Amino acid sequence: MNMTVRERIDRELVIIDTIFRSQLGEINSDRLLIGEPKYLRFLFSVQSDTELFKIESYISHYSKRIEKSINNTLLQNELRGYHKRANELIDLFNFKLTEESVIVKAYRDNLPESFEEKLDYQNQHSAVVLVNHLKISKIIFGAFNSFQKDGFSWETRNHNYVSTNYELAIFCEKLCRFVADCGIIKLKNNNKLSFDSTDKGIEKCFESGWFEVGLKFASGEAQLAANRKNQEGLSWDYVTKELGLDPKKHRPYLSETWNDTNKTSDKNIYNNKDKVTTIINYCEENGITVVDDFMNKLSFD
Repeated sequence: MNMTVRERIDRELVIIDTIFRSQLGEINSDRLLIGEPKYLRFLFSVQSDTELFKIESYISHYSKRIEKSINNTLLQNELRGYHKRANELIDLFNFKLTEESVIVKAYRDNLPESFEEKLDYQNQHSAVVLVNHLKISKIIFGAFNSFQKDGFSWETRNHNYVSTNYELAIFCEKLCRFVADCGIIKLKNNNKLSFDSTDKGIEKCFESGWFEVGLKFASGEAQLAANRKNQEGLSWDYVTKELGLDPKKHRPYLSETWNDTNKTSDKNIYNNKDKVTTIINYCEENGITVVDDFMNKLSFD
């Protein structure tokens, strides 16, 4: 798909805005939304036919343009526009999608106590976001681990991401920071993210791949999927996709952690007590019940 960098960034900011506002009930479209809109507290899946959120590539593109530009009004207007829209999205995240917001408090207040009910509750507060040609075609609430929801089926795209509201806000924050630091325009304000306590330090964990898989084992979802794989003769790639993960990035962590036979591999999450501890702490702070067999992994030396 031939598209300028400016067009890509413009559309990606619209994608983020739509995902944020859909959770707040500010988007009412039978053609866009499937299921009841809910706050996406946990992980959700973004599946796209083209690569998304290439912030380092975008920064490189504009850095080269800035080097060649002395007083380019068009370039300045582009950067000023990005900064304004990304700042607005950071504000939206800060005030309506973090700890003190109404929908986050409502999520916590209604969190069930039993493991089965809590797991179902958390699944309902996730979604699949389908993106075609850098536009959202569907947001399917309550459909993170299945390829079908309420009679609507879909196929995974070429680019599948596991994301959170925080990860999308980070994209906006990096874009704002670049514009503010480039020095070719004057800015009145530069908003900062309001971090939930559970978000601090988690960004790099999400980038690595092991963290998402570890969360699946902590909640018990990975074990259920692996058992089903063995019973029905499914492939690891299929099971990885069914869990809403990317086979290229996540499958080795999933299979090696499940088998738990290689005691030196960095793909076996159980080999690293710090990783297990990080995952358990994240779950406890987010009200996610950790199954016993994962909790017991803290007992190894």
